[in-house]
Formats: sequence, C-alpha cells, structure tokens
Amino acid sequence: MADEDLDFMAEIIAEFLVESNELLEKLDTDLIALEKSPDDLDLINEIFRAAHTFKGTSGFLGFDKMMRLTHAAEDILNRMRKGNLSLTPEIMDAILETVDVLRTFLDNISETNKEGDVEVDPLIEVLNELNAQDSSETAATAEDEPVQEAEAISEEEVRNEEQIDVDAPTTDEDDEGDADDEFSDGSDHEEDIVVAEEEEEVVAIVEEKSRNSVPAKPQPAKSPVANKAPAKPDVQPERRTTAAPKASANENKDAKTTQSVRVPVSRLDHLMNLAGELVLGRNRLNQVNTFFEASMHSMQSSDSRSDEMSISAEKEMRRLWEHNVEMLSETNSALALITSELQMAIMQTRMMPVASLFKKVPRLIRTLSREMNKKVELVVEGEETELDKSVIEELGDPLTHLLRNSMDHGVEAPAKRNAAGKNPVGTIRLFAKQQGNHIIIGIEDDGAGIDAEHVKARAVERGILSESEAERMNEREAFNLIFQPGFSTAEVVTSVSGRGVGMDVVKTNVSRLNGMIEIESAKGVGSTFLLKLPLTLAIIQGLLVKVAEEVFIIPIVTVLETVRVRKNGFNTIGSRQVIRLRDTVIPVVHLQEFFAAERKNEEPEECYVVVVGVANKLVGLVVDKLLGQEEVVIKSLGEFFESSDAIAGATIMGDGRVRLIIDISQIVNLEQERVG
Repeated sequence: MADEDLDFMAEIIAEFLVESNELLEKLDTDLIALEKSPDDLDLINEIFRAAHTFKGTSGFLGFDKMMRLTHAAEDILNRMRKGNLSLTPEIMDAILETVDVLRTFLDNISETNKEGDVEVDPLIEVLNELNAQDSSETAATAEDEPVQEAEAISEEEVRNEEQIDVDAPTTDEDDEGDADDEFSDGSDHEEDIVVAEEEEEVVAIVEEKSRNSVPAKPQPAKSPVANKAPAKPDVQPERRTTAAPKASANENKDAKTTQSVRVPVSRLDHLMNLAGELVLGRNRLNQVNTFFEASMHSMQSSDSRSDEMSISAEKEMRRLWEHNVEMLSETNSALALITSELQMAIMQTRMMPVASLFKKVPRLIRTLSREMNKKVELVVEGEETELDKSVIEELGDPLTHLLRNSMDHGVEAPAKRNAAGKNPVGTIRLFAKQQGNHIIIGIEDDGAGIDAEHVKARAVERGILSESEAERMNEREAFNLIFQPGFSTAEVVTSVSGRGVGMDVVKTNVSRLNGMIEIESAKGVGSTFLLKLPLTLAIIQGLLVKVAEEVFIIPIVTVLETVRVRKNGFNTIGSRQVIRLRDTVIPVVHLQEFFAAERKNEEPEECYVVVVGVANKLVGLVVDKLLGQEEVVIKSLGEFFESSDAIAGATIMGDGRVRLIIDISQIVNLEQERVG
C-alpha cells in the first residue's frame, strides 16, 4: 500500500475512533433514558440510527467483529421500533454489554489498529435468542404493518433500512439527509468543528474511493447476519461530515482519541480578530522602532553640524520623541488588553462542558442499583458548566468513587428507607456550578449520612487514631478520616467497597489538581461531597512570597487566608509546630527550612502564615513577606527538577527573572509523611 494510502487510512481510523467513542457515550445515555421511557419511539429511533451508523462505519473499515455484533443489536432495536418486541431488563443488559464490548474494540484499535482477539459470538448468540422472543406472534404483524406508520420516521430512512442488507448500497441524494440525521443528536447547537486539518478533503477522498470500489448493480445478501457489507461507503462518509455537539468524553485513552477538542466557530473567529489586532500593534511598534533607529542616526550625525542646527534639530527631536513615547505607551496598553483577551480566548478553546463527564453517570448508577438491589433516582444539574479538558480528564476516577460511596454507604435499601419513613427510592444529585475562578462539583444524597462517632471508633479500631486523639477530634476532622488510605466503615468487603481504596483515590486526584474537598453531612438525612477545582491549570493567579532571599509563588487557588504571626506565636504538639486559627489547629511548614534557603539577615520578629488547602488537608506555610499577586504562566522545568517533589514549575516575571511555583499538594503530602 502506498504511503499516501496509509496516511489516508490513518486519518480515517483516527476520525472513526473519535466519532465512535462519541456515539457510544451517547448510546449509554440514551439507553438509560429508554429504560425509564420504554415507549418513547423517538428515542428508540435515535438509538437505532446510532447503531446503524456504527455498523456501517465499522463494516466499511473492515472491522468485521464490530459490524456483526452491532448488526445483532440493531436487529433487536429494529423490532422494538416496529413495536414487535418489548424492552426487558435482559435485553437492556445485553445491549449495554454490547456497548462495553464495542468500547473495548475501540481501545484495541486505538493501540494496534486491530480489533484484537475479543470473542463476540457468545454475545451475538444471546442477542439473537433475545431477538427470537415472541417471534411467532409478531412475524405477521411486522410484515403487515406499514413501517411508516409504526415508526413515524421518514421515507428516506425506510429506504436506507431496506438497503442495509445489500453489499453495495446506492448513493441517492435522499440518503444524504438521513445520514446527517443519523449522526446528529437531534438538538440545535452552535456549529462545531473538529480541530483537525483537511477534514472535508478526507471525506471527499472517502466518497471517491467508495464509488470506485463498489459494483454498479447491488446484489442482495443471503441473510442479515451473514452480510459482511464491508462497504456501505457511499452512505457512511456523509455521516462523518456532521460534527456532534459535545467533545469526546473518552478520557485517558490513546492520544489518537484524546488530543482533539471540538471548538465552536465563533471562538475561532474571535481568535482571528485578536490576531488581527496583534498585527496592528506589531505595525505600530515597527513604526516606533524605525523612529528610534532614525533618531539615533540623527544624533550621531548632529555632532558635525553647527550649534544653531543642533539646537533646531534637538527641538524637533524632542517633539518626535514625545510623540513616539506616547504612541509606544498607547500601543503597550493596547497589547496588554489584546494579550489578556487572547489568553482568555485560548483558554476557552480548551474548555469542555462537564456533560462529557456527567453523561457516564446514569449508566454507573443503573449498574450499582442492580448490584445492590437499591432504587435510586439520579438528578443532574449544571451540565453546561465548562471546565478545562485536562481537569475533566482527571475527574473520572474521583467521580466514580464518590458515586460508589454514595450508593453503598449513603442511600439505604428500600426496606430500611421505608422503616425510617423515607421514600423507598433514594435520590442522588450531581451538580456543577462556577464560583469565581473555581468550579464546584457536588454529589449529594438523601441517605443515612455519616456517623462521626462510628467513623472515629473504626479509626481507633484500625490503629489510625488513639482514643485520646479521637476524643479531641471535631466532626469535620472525623469526616475527613474516610480519606485515609485503607480506611473503610464497611463490615464486609464487596466488589463495590470495603477495601479503603476509593476515597484515597479521590483525595490523591483532587490534590493533584490543587482542588479542595468538603463534606457536609447529617446523620439520617444525607451527605454532600463538594469538589472545588480551578478552572484551568495552565495560567494561574499566584501569590508572591519572600522566603529569606528567595521569592516563590503560591497558587492563589490553594490559598484560604493569610495571618500575621509573631516569631513566638507558634504552639507545639509533639514534634509538630502548629497555629490555632479560630477553632482549628493547623500544622505549619517553615519554607525557609523546607527549601534550605540561606538567610543573610536575622530572622524577622514577625512573619506571615499562608493557610493553604488541598483535598481535605490544611497547612500553614511560614514566609517572611507577602509581595502581592500576579498572573503567571506555568512552565515545566522538565528533567532539571524531576527530583524535587515540591516544585510544580516555574514562570518568567516581567523583569525577566525566573520564579519557582510551589506544588502545594506535594508539600502537604510530604509534611503528612514526616509526622507519620
């Protein structure tokens, strides 16, 4: 195969992976919605179209296992939309398992460009058996009932379905509209584009190759299952031209599927306008630069002129200097505004709705509900809230563990809820909202709540606390014990909980993001877990602090407050220095000692304690002076500081000096390890 063909196929497969993952995410969401509304014909048709699209594109690319598996699921959906088969829990389980297997195939393809050795025949057999239910009763109905009336869909879609079981579908113009419909989620949304080069050209190439690869006259297949149909190419490529409204939520996968973000055209237009403003600013700076070069030349040549000429030239030069200095000042102000807007616009191109994260949750709640024999209603709010893609990618595991915790330890079994006078159906509310430069993500349940005394008793039992420490601990501190590695209140280890790992993962991931975790709980009423996260990780507001002769930067998102303290104002508990702030005892870290910074002068009588928090931990950082706030861009130090766990990166200040940015989460973790 020629290099051009290899490049072409690589582009097609990369596009296929992105769009197929989007289809599977949407299928997950729609299938769970269908279970609640099994008679929703529009939703059934939407799911059928997604399966039909997936089957066609996988067949076109030669992924035979995926095509055969999707075809078996599609047959069931086809009977359901005709009213010949009713949705049952067994059918839903099988179709959801199909989605999981298809996702495994996509993972394999992203790594090796091959489906791998995943076995699909047993699942296909299950799907076919489910499809055969009540076949004797429904066969006549399916044949006699007009498709148009039963399905309430367009004639074009019916024609497309009739073409499913042939090796070489035609390319009527009517099919194009249906192809677009099949790839749309049915919602009105701002035109989105994939940030990828020459997408339209790729589609055109697919169409051309497809037309050249099929016979002029289609031949019917012997049976739906036996139909290999590697090529329904003339229909499928059109589907690829319509972008889905949401960015791919397939995080933590191969670079082929993760390193792209869907960007609204309006944002790119804004970036182009800002680029134009930068060009204007550059031209003005060039003009000022030309003047200064000319003035320098003029001053050098004026030495040979008469005094009278020099005085006249000096007056003119002064006037020109004043004019150009004013122009320079105006241009500098304009560029400062433009760069700020440009920075914000570029940050926004990395922003994704948290819907890409939240849409996985209904499937998880359904699975856990069936495993635990609990009834739960999920309420989702704030899906449109936007967050940096890199932050979203880190939140998948923490969100999963928090929801598992709410399902297992929070929401009670129906009988227990009835006995407590509660609705037997529990409620879990998942929400997101913006608060300043932070995003708040919350998981709230109306379950049993957290019994602080029981938590402390388990901690003493496991040797995490002494009895005296437990007695001194307030409720908030007791709640935070659940984040300790290995801690669990579960009496029995199950597939869901009991190992004490999940909440530790939550703390670790949120700490890595410089985020905070707060717990609100009332026994018998319910619990709320709040994640407070920065909007972005690339550009931050930093607090400049002086430590001995050095200047460090502390991310503002981690700073809770600052306190002025006299040198003798610290207390000691064991080997640990602390300060008491209102009703909270906070351990302190002297940054001068931590970084071994040399001090030329005597230690000041007064210092400042910067109270910072990550995850569920608070620490006071002792510094000499607070120098103010500044917006900084985080630059990696690469291999130079790989051995330093306490440095997150560096930035270049306005005066050209390099300043180190402190990794607060690592300081907190190292301090915790130090005191055991």
